[in-house]
Amino acid sequence: MSPNTDRLLDFLRDHDAPCPVCGYNLRNLTVPTCPECQHTLELTVGVTGVRIGLYIATLAPFMFSGMAGLALGSLIVTVAAAPGGAGTGPPPMLYLLTVIGLASGTFAIALLVFRRRFLAFAPGTQRCWAVLAWTVHLLPFLGLLGVVLATA
Repeated sequence: MSPNTDRLLDFLRDHDAPCPVCGYNLRNLTVPTCPECQHTLELTVGVTGVRIGLYIATLAPFMFSGMAGLALGSLIVTVAAAPGGAGTGPPPMLYLLTVIGLASGTFAIALLVFRRRFLAFAPGTQRCWAVLAWTVHLLPFLGLLGVVLATA
């Protein structure tokens, strides 16, 4: 057995500790495997709580915009595929919004993939990213809303 396994079993000999998967009490464990769920256990360093609020605040506008881009793209394809729909295409603004939404969704996927890098940023840097994300998404939306209301 490795030194870490010995340390884990020494600790569990005298302490109550739940299995991180099933919650089974691992006191008096003699092998580094949970007897309840059969997951292999190891001694690691962990954090008590990851601050994900700013991560979610940054991710949300990108995900929403990405879903809107998918919906608009589906609408464009559906209209184009409908009988007689190919003759009258959607306005160019709809294409632009679709491309922006899909680019935003791509950024959301990248943010999901590299979430550990984002979470390693200092809270001030995370806050700047969140403000930037909302600004980049809200300003064009408000501008578009103003155009729609002005033409109505």
